[in-house]
Amino acid sequence: MFGTLDGVTWTAIPYVVTSDLNAVFYGIGRYVAVGAGGVALTSTDATTWAAVSSGTANNLFAGASNGAVYLAVGASGTFTVSADGQTWEVRNAGTSSTLYGVAFGNGIWVAVGANGAIVTSADTANWQAVASQTSSDLKAVTYSAPATTFVAVGAGGTVVTSPDGVNWTSRGPVGSTLLTGVSFGSQFAAVGNNGGVFTSADGITWQAASSGTTSNLNTVAFGNFRFLAAGAAGTNLYAN
Repeated sequence: MFGTLDGVTWTAIPYVVTSDLNAVFYGIGRYVAVGAGGVALTSTDATTWAAVSSGTANNLFAGASNGAVYLAVGASGTFTVSADGQTWEVRNAGTSSTLYGVAFGNGIWVAVGANGAIVTSADTANWQAVASQTSSDLKAVTYSAPATTFVAVGAGGTVVTSPDGVNWTSRGPVGSTLLTGVSFGSQFAAVGNNGGVFTSADGITWQAASSGTTSNLNTVAFGNFRFLAAGAAGTNLYAN
């Protein structure tokens, strides 16, 4: 685990666990990291971390917060929810599909996963499956308030979009590579295998961008006016 204040200079953080960590997210004054075997860590300063029980031994692949609760998703349709990042409760989302990504926007949670699975909820308690218009694995999802659009990406350059999390339209493929991460800042940015980077103003029309690497990129995030992507063999890129 590493931390940074500017996306350029990184500092190693002492190990709390030896399990693989798949995602880190922030909300309600606390960072949460989740990973293999249901491991969950929390921190208020991103420097000192403590392990907590996530309520599951299933692998957790992604998480998000809407400012009121934290939600993590993972293998076999696992959902686990927390109001404070420390005490977690597993809930039934009504799907057995592995879920790889989750986002909140416009009052609704959206989780995406294997074989095009998409489930939505307004309250994290009651979930419904919706048609994604794809059978490809979906690896990540994000929401843009300015564009009032959810964008999910996945295998073979798959891109699907929705204005409400319920009705989805296929926009891909965007290239042919596996897309593993998507985020919104000044525009949408999606990343994937072989250094693939694609950008879009509206989630509909996409352009390839040069990343300067052929390493697989696993995730992308936006903050402090820049995108940051990370991937295989410690690859770390940023773009303003």
